[in-house]
Amino acid sequence: MRKHAFSRLMLIVIMMIGMMVSVLPVRVHAESSDWTPLSYTEISDGDVIAVTMAKDESVWILPTAATGRTPAADTAAVAGGVISASRSAYGWTFKTAEGGFTIAGSEGYLNSGGANNGLRANGAETVWTLDEESGYLKEAETGRYMGVYNSQDWRTYTTVHNNIAGETLSFWKYTGSGEEEPPAETELTDIAAALAGETGTEFKVKGVVTLVDGRNIYIQDSTGGIDLYLPAADDSVSLGDTLIGTGTRAVYRGLPELSDAVIEKSSGMTLEAKETAIGALSEADVCTYISLKGVEVTEV
Repeated sequence: MRKHAFSRLMLIVIMMIGMMVSVLPVRVHAESSDWTPLSYTEISDGDVIAVTMAKDESVWILPTAATGRTPAADTAAVAGGVISASRSAYGWTFKTAEGGFTIAGSEGYLNSGGANNGLRANGAETVWTLDEESGYLKEAETGRYMGVYNSQDWRTYTTVHNNIAGETLSFWKYTGSGEEEPPAETELTDIAAALAGETGTEFKVKGVVTLVDGRNIYIQDSTGGIDLYLPAADDSVSLGDTLIGTGTRAVYRGLPELSDAVIEKSSGMTLEAKETAIGALSEADVCTYISLKGVEVTEV
């Protein structure tokens, strides 16, 4: 289970008595526009389908990659009523089953897990159908409805809960050749550029490790700090290591991160704390290593 005990702005972790602390605080590939909108009843066995949800001015697309948590609510690139997205990253194979379709991604089936936040892209085979009254996809066995929670991730509920209400489901059939250009290698940039980048964009950054928290590796450079969220914990990473991390810009409960990050060891950076005061802390300090002086501890 992923856990962060922090406010929406930041989390302060006391690292030593001298008040050294670390402040802790959607990938959409525009590679192909070969997608055609269609209704649920027009879907045929074996079609490759992108699934989107829309509300107000937002459109989210369901990613196929398995991350060990609920699929991120990646922002869909929509222009002129057409989406632009990668077949490999967002194309689900719909296979006809009794009562509906199984929905298979690159690493397994879409499955609710029988819990609100149990939806996974690498679950067991299960059947989904369109609930005509609500307009939502519904898992036949559990009766769970799927939608986007708080612009954050895809979840399921036993009713069209307020957390997912008011959304519009759409389907898009892939009609391209099935071949995609290999992605260009991501260029190394500073962390500030990644923090300012759009959700869903891939970035490659270099920084020194400020905190290791399971699958979360926090790094900083001279321009800022960010969380590298790994597919699995890496016990070889230590405080003060220099890493190069590549991942997709995302926000998890207010935390800026590069999700599904791939890391490699590097060198040349040292861990140094910036001296500041509690009242001077801001969003710019999220994920960075700081030193607080003159702090009085009144209760432990």
